[in-house]
Amino acid sequence: DMEKAPVVIVEYSDFECAYCRRNRELIRDLESRYPDVLRVVHRHFPLDPACNEAVEQSIHPRACRAAEAAECAALQNRYSEMADVLFENQDRLFESNLERLATRAGLDPERFRACLSSRETLAKIVADTRAGRALELTSTPPLFFNGRRVKGTLADAAKYDLAVMIEARIAAGDTLAGAPEPSSDPK
Repeated sequence: DMEKAPVVIVEYSDFECAYCRRNRELIRDLESRYPDVLRVVHRHFPLDPACNEAVEQSIHPRACRAAEAAECAALQNRYSEMADVLFENQDRLFESNLERLATRAGLDPERFRACLSSRETLAKIVADTRAGRALELTSTPPLFFNGRRVKGTLADAAKYDLAVMIEARIAAGDTLAGAPEPSSDPK
């Protein structure tokens, strides 16, 4: 049961952010190798004041609508497929292209169009950005492993593996024996 996964990664992302795209690839790889250990929670943090009060100027002007599009896809249980298509088309996230991308992700175009035009998913994006702002985020893609923030972007998959292993052991009650503890000093 994914709700009981010992390691939860919370990822804040922006569909126009190149590092976020790379991060998604690394996390997908982790998910495939640790299916029973890992649960990934995707949150939105578009670098655009249209949906993110923490940002003063728009760095990624199409990111808010792309996030809304991803959440409209989630309502059809196709978040992952849509996220992949959005990341693959980072330089083509024009409003006029979102419907074409949604079709490519296997969405019902009528439902998608209705969702996007109603702006019904905007509140979720704003809630995500406010949560991110409360965590003092200023850029993407920050990751949190079981609530611990990973500083910067991890350059290679091996470091992500290590973080997952450590968190899984801690979650299992391992004190990571062998690590020096002040109380065990005999002097």
